[in-house]
Amino acid sequence: EETLANGLKIIFIDDPSLPKVSLNLLMKVGALHEPKGLEGLNLMTVALLDQGSSSRNATQIAEEFGQIGTEIFQSGQHDFSSVSVSGLSTTKEKILELFIDVVMNPSFRQDEIVRRRAQTLASLQQMVDNPGVYADKKMNAALFGDHPYARSVLGTESGVNKIKRTDIIRHYFKYYRPNNSFLSVTGKLTPEFKDKVKQTFSLWQHKEIDSATRVAPMDGDGNQIL
Repeated sequence: EETLANGLKIIFIDDPSLPKVSLNLLMKVGALHEPKGLEGLNLMTVALLDQGSSSRNATQIAEEFGQIGTEIFQSGQHDFSSVSVSGLSTTKEKILELFIDVVMNPSFRQDEIVRRRAQTLASLQQMVDNPGVYADKKMNAALFGDHPYARSVLGTESGVNKIKRTDIIRHYFKYYRPNNSFLSVTGKLTPEFKDKVKQTFSLWQHKEIDSATRVAPMDGDGNQIL
């Protein structure tokens, strides 16, 4: 376990039992950190990370991951977001190169934002057609009121429609920082690869993180039937 000068905490876990390497980056940012009126901003930000960088477009990123037999996964929750990838240890340098590019150099192209917005709005509309999902949505709204826990991490229709490219870039540079993140590197590792991970991630720019204002969940009024 090491901490870089920029604040990134790295956990190296050696496991030579399989010829595999995994990288998992967890960032302390989620739907709780979205500005009021821009509900859905965080999930859109993390979902767009692999949709183009300063040197590759979305197709090139997907193709290069595909050529080494893997793909990257992003997740945005209420309390945290994560980016992960795993593949054969023989391709670990390429995995690291692509992973760094996705995490540190996203371009947030306008055409990809438009496409992601359309997908999110369609998903929000489909939620009302699933009885279980709809019931969960209503239950959360009853339990948490105006708290972000009351809504889906997809956001709201009005919030998603208002999100602009500048909002995404601002959110990324505010919270997607090394001193707000943890990186785990697992698998068949070598000292040289560990050094390369530390060297490349040390280029990630540190920034002071504002303490998020946490909204207290509403107090319950005992058992109710709604």
